[in-house]
Order: sequence, then C-alpha cells, then structure tokens
Amino acid sequence: MAALTPDELYTYGQSLVDLAGASPDILSLVALLPVVKDIVDHVDHMSDDEKKSTAANLVDYVLDNTDTPWLVDRISDPLMSKAFKAFLALL
Repeated sequence: MAALTPDELYTYGQSLVDLAGASPDILSLVALLPVVKDIVDHVDHMSDDEKKSTAANLVDYVLDNTDTPWLVDRISDPLMSKAFKAFLALL
C-alpha cells in the first residue's frame, strides 16, 4: 500500500471516531494513539515525515468529528491536537 488516499483517510478516520464514541473522554482518545500509529506503520512507501503527517491528520479528524463533554471544541480541539501529536512522537 502506498500513501493513504483521501477515501482511505476518511475510512480510517471514521473507524477511529466510531472507536472513540461521540463524546470521548481523554483516556479513550489517548488509547487511540497506538491504533493511529499502527495504521500509518502499515502503509508502505511513506517517509517518516509523511507518516507523522498522516497520523496528525487522523488525530485531527477524530478531534474534529467528536465532541468533548467538558470544553468547547474551539478551545479543546487545538490543545488536544498539540498534546496528542506530541504523544505520537513518543510512540
């Protein structure tokens, strides 16, 4: 498999949203990070930078398509996006 197509990004992103649920808590979102890493690790012919970018796009897709029950999305999404991307770098 080469780089993910937009349709594949949508399909993987939607499956991650389904795993997270409509209003996930922080722990369920963190639990998705190894799944995101596994998805991009199984894509052939992508550089490490492309894999990081794809993983970041998947994280952003999940955050954009779920609601945090304790904060307004316009506040929580950017904060969580930066935090989760930093966690991904550690995996």
